[in-house]
This record gives sequence, structure tokens and C-alpha cells, in this order.
Amino acid sequence: MKATTRIYEVLGTNLFQVTSSTPAQYFSKNRGLANGVVFAGGGFGGAALSLALDPLIRYAGPAWGFRALGLATLATGLPAAWFLKERTSVRRGGFIEWYAPRYLSGGVESSRAN
Repeated sequence: MKATTRIYEVLGTNLFQVTSSTPAQYFSKNRGLANGVVFAGGGFGGAALSLALDPLIRYAGPAWGFRALGLATLATGLPAAWFLKERTSVRRGGFIEWYAPRYLSGGVESSRAN
């Protein structure tokens, strides 16, 4: 149970970071309004799912209700993720970047000279 909770916590944190950083790539002016629309949409979607899922669970049962929720999430989430484009360029590098920042390398060099 604790492992499942940790997995959900990590996934939830990563999803929050994606949704909060994406509008910043597209809006430099009115960025607060853009973030507000994104988070209001998430809240509205959660409320709508709650209202729609309750009758579905009563009619079809919990197992089929949550299966339908999963299929609906896949049917809407995958096309949305497909059309989402990153606006900022991503520098391609290795898995680990093997360089030291200037403040670290300067300290190492000065300690070697003495």
C-alpha cells in the first residue's frame, strides 16, 4: 500500500509540474491569466468527472465505472498529448552532463595552485 501511494505521489507531482510549466512557454504577457485558465479547467474537469462517474458507478458497478473512466481518459488524453508541442528548444546531450559549474571549477583550480 505504501509503495502504491509513493508511486501516485511521484506521478502526481510530475503531472503538476508539466501543467504548471507549459503555459509559461506560450505566454509572456498575461501569464497569470493563462495559468488561471489551466488550473480552473482542471478543477472543472475534476468536478464534472465526479458528477458523471457517480451515476455510472450506480448503474454499471465500480469495476466497469472505473474502466469507463480509464478508457475515457485514454481517449481524450492521448490525442491531447499528441498535439501538445514544446515551444522551447531542448538541448540534446548525454544522460549525465559531465561538467562543473564555474564557481566549482574556480575553487578547484585555486586550491590546486596553492
